[in-house]
Amino acid sequence: MNIALINITNGKQNITAETLTLTVNFLKGQPAEGDFVFLKDGYFTVYAYPIRKIGQLSSEHQYELTLYFPEKNSVYWARIEEQITEKDSIAFCGISFESYHLFDLDQRLAYLFRISAFLGNDEIAEFIKSNYRLANKIVPKEREGEAGLTKLGGLPVAHPGFQFPKDRNGLSSLFIGQLYINDFNQGSRSTQEFKNDGVLYFFGTIVRQDDLYSFGDIIVTYSEEVENVVEIALPDDLASFGNLKEQDLITAEEINIPPLESSLWTGPSMSKAENDSYLYIQEILREYGYVDSIKLLGHPNQIQGCVLLEAELKDKNLLWFGSHYADNKNEVSQIINDNIPECRDWRLLLEFEGNVFTELSNLKNNFNNYMDGRYYVMIRQGDLDSMNFTNTVTVYQVT
Repeated sequence: MNIALINITNGKQNITAETLTLTVNFLKGQPAEGDFVFLKDGYFTVYAYPIRKIGQLSSEHQYELTLYFPEKNSVYWARIEEQITEKDSIAFCGISFESYHLFDLDQRLAYLFRISAFLGNDEIAEFIKSNYRLANKIVPKEREGEAGLTKLGGLPVAHPGFQFPKDRNGLSSLFIGQLYINDFNQGSRSTQEFKNDGVLYFFGTIVRQDDLYSFGDIIVTYSEEVENVVEIALPDDLASFGNLKEQDLITAEEINIPPLESSLWTGPSMSKAENDSYLYIQEILREYGYVDSIKLLGHPNQIQGCVLLEAELKDKNLLWFGSHYADNKNEVSQIINDNIPECRDWRLLLEFEGNVFTELSNLKNNFNNYMDGRYYVMIRQGDLDSMNFTNTVTVYQVT
């Protein structure tokens, strides 16, 4: 598993040839042709580009890396160059995406731990080793053949007595999809965390704002019944909404580490250097991952602050979830600090973008039309262990 660290002194993009030529010094290790260079831009997004050619310059310590750089204008390079010249000229070089995805799970974990030790200090490396989690990415696809017990949209397939759950006002909730745990267990290790292998059903309560509709809370039900199942009819009070398009799905297992601002970090506050190192490791791992869509288990990919903490505060009706705000910043800080230890018991069950589910068969307007943020269905570890899905909390975050 070849990894290296380089210092970039300058670079030049050739749009016509789809290349980027970097002049670099090797700091640790030595990259090879076919490896990827992980370049940062000013927003600390990471982009990975493969090395086509390595040449040594007149100085024995300077090399020229020619990268495949298919960007059709100079905007990407301008942002990367600004990062290099003004903030950070150090870049990580690692194995190709193809090589990574040929690894089995244990090999990927070993590679992650090498990157963590290579780019982080001992505390960061140990934190990642102790807190990584496995997740399943779920990507909708066109339905092929008969719908099974794992699907998105359509109508739920369940035992004949199954009913659509209702919200606090007695209105039926929209069916989002169902996941047969045993289907996932055939090819992944993450879902073996579930103690049984029945079916998880996900429904969204309906919130109306003027003429627009969106999900409110996500309701989860669970059934061990997988025999003698039937398609459950749409309740009368959902006739004007209909149902989401029925789709199959593709799944892929990936490794998650806690987001940078996670309450799982128990050490002293990170320095800026530690913060930057951790974020770089996180973004490198994300580059090796799969497209963001729907995620089962793993760590939340948060947008604004710790989702675990937000779930704890919402569950207790505190701060912005309560009937009144705290009077001052000190009171807010005290409430947050008091609840951080307990919030570490929360787990991500399901995560998805609001714009994944937008078209209902009988609704004229797009559903979730203005919900461009992310939904997180959170569950306490004890409830997950006992397969109790009645106490989940839904968190919604947006930029």
